[in-house]
Amino acid sequence: MDCYYLNKYKDTLLSGVFLYSTMVVEQENYSNLIDSVRKYEMYSKNIGLVYKYYIDNHYQLDLYEVVQGNEIYYTFVQTGFE
Repeated sequence: MDCYYLNKYKDTLLSGVFLYSTMVVEQENYSNLIDSVRKYEMYSKNIGLVYKYYIDNHYQLDLYEVVQGNEIYYTFVQTGFE
């Protein structure tokens, strides 16, 4: 799998929490008349995975309705110790 990095070492606000030094790993991004695929993850220094976006849908050509696919979204909520 080929992947590439975006926004390396960029500070980001996510779920109301300021995250230092984040990086986005773009895994797949393409679409055509019957497929739509977008997969990427965001990591933050000293925390790890804070956001995941995964869409892999297949469409009915004449109606542009999803006939099969997956959509997954993970979002960072909080960090800390108990």
